[in-house]
Amino acid sequence: MNDEVRQPENEVGAGILSVFGRQLKLFRERAELDRVDFGSLTGYSASTIAAFEQGRRIPPSRLDREENAGMAGPFTLIETREGRRIAYVEVQNVSRLQTERDRVRALEAKYGIIRAQALTPRESSTYVEKLLGEP
Repeated sequence: MNDEVRQPENEVGAGILSVFGRQLKLFRERAELDRVDFGSLTGYSASTIAAFEQGRRIPPSRLDREENAGMAGPFTLIETREGRRIAYVEVQNVSRLQTERDRVRALEAKYGIIRAQALTPRESSTYVEKLLGEP
């Protein structure tokens, strides 16, 4: 089974994960599938399906995705010693320091999406080898 799934490391996006999990469970139950059956159809174990449904784990992205949350340009999230969160953003040769709470939270959420879309080191290696035509 394909159980290499990234764990959310903080509460950023936890609400989104919770909503996703509830929807996944709703659709699974509408299809009259238990977690074992759904897992065998998708390549995950029943416990991994449960983790998705409970918002504890993030499903990995597919390799054939064309859109990516990181395409708008690089940014750096910073937390000061005092616990203040800020972000440094570079887009189209323009650099900005973001200090507004809502803007920083939006970038933190985007970072969570990027992590969810990212490949593991093993997946990255396999993908590059596939592109190069190596066994």
